Amino acid sequence: MEKAIDPYTKQQFIKKRSNQVYANRENQVKHNNLKAKERRDSLADINKKLYSNLRILQASLGDTTSVIKTQEFLAGAGFNFGVITHVRNVDNINYYCIFNVGYRKITADKIELKSFNNEQ
Repeated sequence: MEKAIDPYTKQQFIKKRSNQVYANRENQVKHNNLKAKERRDSLADINKKLYSNLRILQASLGDTTSVIKTQEFLAGAGFNFGVITHVRNVDNINYYCIFNVGYRKITADKIELKSFNNEQ
């Protein structure tokens, strides 16, 4: 009869199996849900900015795959240039991407937006 401490309730219990971690399934589900919520909450601020940027870029692109906008236009729409998901290099040109949409500076004020929906 091996004893263990339940990570969720911090109470001691007697294990029914050698690999048992939680006193019961309910505690396991509650503990995992709590950990998942903590992960979501820690990313909430950055995700809010990313999804806001994505909506602005998609709205600016409309039905086209590429468009040129001014930096002032994007800033006025609320675009945050400080958050991206990755950088994508296409023909030796770096695009700063938010998920499947990227942008690059063409001139001091002109920015090209490009959709990568149909590319791998």
